[in-house]
Amino acid sequence: MHAVEYEAKALGIDPEAMAERLSLVREDLTSENTTKVFARYGIDLYSISELRFI
Repeated sequence: MHAVEYEAKALGIDPEAMAERLSLVREDLTSENTTKVFARYGIDLYSISELRFI
């Protein structure tokens, strides 16, 4: 079970309903963290000394 599914169940939310609400199939729910998402696109967040999300 992915962390997102675990969190949904802990909140009493059906993971299927959550995926549908997000326009995803359940298999696409992921717990991939931000660092890994950016790394997939060739961005090393640890190499950036000052990072701001605005």
